[in-house]
Amino acid sequence: MKVNYRILWRIGFSPEQIDELMRGAEKEIKEFHRSLTYFEDLKVSKGIEKLPDGFTHKPVFLIRSLLRQLPAYYVAQMLKSRG
Repeated sequence: MKVNYRILWRIGFSPEQIDELMRGAEKEIKEFHRSLTYFEDLKVSKGIEKLPDGFTHKPVFLIRSLLRQLPAYYVAQMLKSRG
């Protein structure tokens, strides 16, 4: 449960929204977390790149861009399904 709360908090849901989602969408949250982890772990085939402060392996997808938009989308879908 704590992992589910953390992932929802990380993507920007308020505590009230998290409580609501966790009451009725535990399976969906788990599936979302699994999918998110998959896309976060994908890296470009170029390989490791040296930076002045270390090394990086560039991601294929910029997950932060997606995460900024998800809370509003999910809340709208939840309200729509109740309507």
